Amino acid sequence: FSLLLGIGVPPSATYVLSSLLTAPAIINLATSIGIPQDTATLAVHMFLFYMAMLADITPPVALSAFAASAVFELDPIRTGLRLLLLLFRSTYM
Repeated sequence: FSLLLGIGVPPSATYVLSSLLTAPAIINLATSIGIPQDTATLAVHMFLFYMAMLADITPPVALSAFAASAVFELDPIRTGLRLLLLLFRSTYM
């Protein structure tokens, strides 16, 4: 949801909107399976913040990738897709 919401919106606004709209439901889901309230709240907001940051880096917006590809004279679409693959791999390291 944050990736779709973040298309064309700054990351801080994406985080605020996604935390207002989706965080309570995700926290309720986490607490219903036995995760403590404080832990669930922290984890959900960290996840939503990370996804809000990804919205600026992933295609089709990818402002950071397009700016970097213009500086180094590379193909912007290939740069954005390469960055997307790198980001999702590095998430779990």
